[in-house]
Amino acid sequence: MKKYIFYLVIFVFVFMPLFSENKVDRIHFKKYFKDGTLRIDYYHIGNSNSEEITLDKNYKYKIWAGNKKNLLTKSKIGMYHIKIYDKKSQKLIYSNDFNSYFGEYQSSAKALKGIK
Repeated sequence: MKKYIFYLVIFVFVFMPLFSENKVDRIHFKKYFKDGTLRIDYYHIGNSNSEEITLDKNYKYKIWAGNKKNLLTKSKIGMYHIKIYDKKSQKLIYSNDFNSYFGEYQSSAKALKGIK
């Protein structure tokens, strides 16, 4: 019986990736994106009660710097979210969740005093 359970576990770890969403995500990249990266630099300022985000500069690079297989974040970890939808179909084609150091600053003594 233990032998069959062992083979079942091996089967799941070896063959399940073939049926995962990664294969679909690769198709999404080729279908919706060109090879390239747009880096957006921004300022994230505020204090314990407020926050502002202002754009600084944009940079265009010739190659995609991210993962072409996993275009949709599944973790839902992070206070901030980037979501890109296809204009025609309204389908979500890219998402990413992230945090910034600003969250740490909001709980600091300076931020609590109202210093931006």
